[in-house]
Amino acid sequence: MRIFLIEDNTEIAANMADFLQAQGHIVDYTTIGKNALRLLEGNECDVIILDLMLPDTDGIEICKKIRSSLLLARIPVLMLTARDTLEDKLTGFAAGADDYMVKPFSLFELEARLKALNFRRSAHGQARTLTFGDIVYNLDTLEVYRGARRISLPSVARSLLETLMRANGGTVSRTELISAIWGDTPPDADALSVHIHSLRSQLHARGEAAVLLTVRGAGYRLIHDK
Repeated sequence: MRIFLIEDNTEIAANMADFLQAQGHIVDYTTIGKNALRLLEGNECDVIILDLMLPDTDGIEICKKIRSSLLLARIPVLMLTARDTLEDKLTGFAAGADDYMVKPFSLFELEARLKALNFRRSAHGQARTLTFGDIVYNLDTLEVYRGARRISLPSVARSLLETLMRANGGTVSRTELISAIWGDTPPDADALSVHIHSLRSQLHARGEAAVLLTVRGAGYRLIHDK
C-alpha cells in the first residue's frame, strides 16, 4: 500500500513510518496539517492516516476538506486520537473518517486496519461518500444528511446535489447542470429552476444557514462556514 500520514509528533510519525515501511508499504508523511491537502493532491495514496489533534489546524476540518475534494474524496481515512469518548468518535465519523484508533495502539493492529480499508476500497471500486461542510451524501445508500438531520430527496435533486458537491464550492452553470442531469434531452426551460428550488427548500431547514446560492448570471454553488 501507499500510505499518507498526517501526524505532528515526529517521533510517533517516524515510528509508524519505519514499521509500515518494514512491512513493505510506501509511506509519505507530514507533521504540518496546513500542508496536508496540498501534499495529498500531489501524491498518490491508497489510504490516509490523520491525527485528530494537530497544533496548527483541526484534524476534523482536514477530514471534511478531504471528503469535499474531487481528487481525495474517495480515499479511506483512518483517524488517530487520544480522545476515546463516544462523542469524539461520532464527530470523527461524521467528518468522513472511515475508521478510528485511540492512542496508544498496536502497530500490527494499525496495519491490519489499513489493509482492511484498502481491501474494501479495492473491492468496491472506491469509497462512495461525498462531504461538503455539514452535508454528507452516501452514493451507495443514497442517504443525505445535513448534520444529524436526514434529508429525503428525489432522484433529480440528488443528482443536482452530487454535481454541486463535486464542484467543491465552485460555481456550476445552468448549462452544466442540465447536461449532467438530463444529457442531450433537456426538459422545459423552467424545470431546472423548479428542481433547484425543491433542493434548496430541503437543504435549508428553519434556523440553518443557507448553503445553496444562486450566482446571478453564472449558475449555482454550495458554500459553508470554514
